[in-house]
Formats: sequence, C-alpha cells, structure tokens
Amino acid sequence: MNVNALNLYAPATRTVTTDKYQKLSGEVQANSSYKQTDSLTISPAARAAAQGKSHETDPVDRYQALASNQAVARSREATEPAKVSREDFMKAAIQGTVDQRLGLDREKLQELEAKMKQVAENDDLTAEQKAEQLAALQQQIDEITQKAAETTFRQEQVAETEKALEQVTDKI
Repeated sequence: MNVNALNLYAPATRTVTTDKYQKLSGEVQANSSYKQTDSLTISPAARAAAQGKSHETDPVDRYQALASNQAVARSREATEPAKVSREDFMKAAIQGTVDQRLGLDREKLQELEAKMKQVAENDDLTAEQKAEQLAALQQQIDEITQKAAETTFRQEQVAETEKALEQVTDKI
C-alpha cells in the first residue's frame, strides 16, 4: 500500500495498574492484580490513506483546534507585543523621566484632574459646592507641584554644593 510518506501508526499508550502493596524487588504479592490496557490512536490522515482516499491537512494546528476559541485568543493576545508607536513610547519615557527627576506624581495629578472634571460636570451640585470642591482639588494639585518645585530646588542646591566642593578639593 502506498501511503505517500504518511505515518499510519501513532504511538501506543500503555497503562499498567499494580497493587499498592507491591514488593520492592519487583515481585507482585499473591493477591495483587496486574492489568494492562493498550490503546492506539490513528490520525484522520492515516485513516483516509488506509481507505485509499486523499486527506487534506488542516491548516490549523491540532492542539489549537482542540482548545477553545477564547483560550486561543487569550494566548494570541499574550504573545503579541503591545501596539505602541515609537513616538508615543518616547513621549511616555521622557515624561516619566522628567516626573521622576521632579518628584512629581503624575498619576495623582491625573486623578485629581479627573475628579475636577467630574465635579464641574455634576449638575446635582450648587455653584457654591462646585466652587468649594474645585478649590480643594486645586489646592491639592498646588501642593503636589510645590513639593516637586522644592525637590528640584534642593537637588540644584546639592548639585551646586557638590560642584563647589569638587573645585575646592581640586585646588588642594
């Protein structure tokens, strides 16, 4: 029979069941049972070849075909890199570096700005309540930026002091 290089036989699986009180030497005690079950799985391509029919191979991997569609989609999403443009990535990297140097908490600022927007759009509040809440949120934003300015000022002073100290040590 010409099979066109198809493997007609899949590897057999074997299950061996023995008594749990089996001796270490390999002998089985008198009351134990020894059961052997063999099974053979034949692929659809091998079945078609054995019947003399042609079988078109499925372009989808066998294991992916067995998996649920959701699992396949999750695995594809996990393996695909995030689609971020180079320009957006560079902007985010530069912004993160600047924020770190300034000691600025960008997430907190964005959170406060979102709260300010919610307060401004809330129709249930009176004008006075809106003004009070917006002023309190603006005060928090001002405190965060003030701390960042103080941190920057201290860093500049430390840098100037280190530079002056280095110049003095070079003269000595």
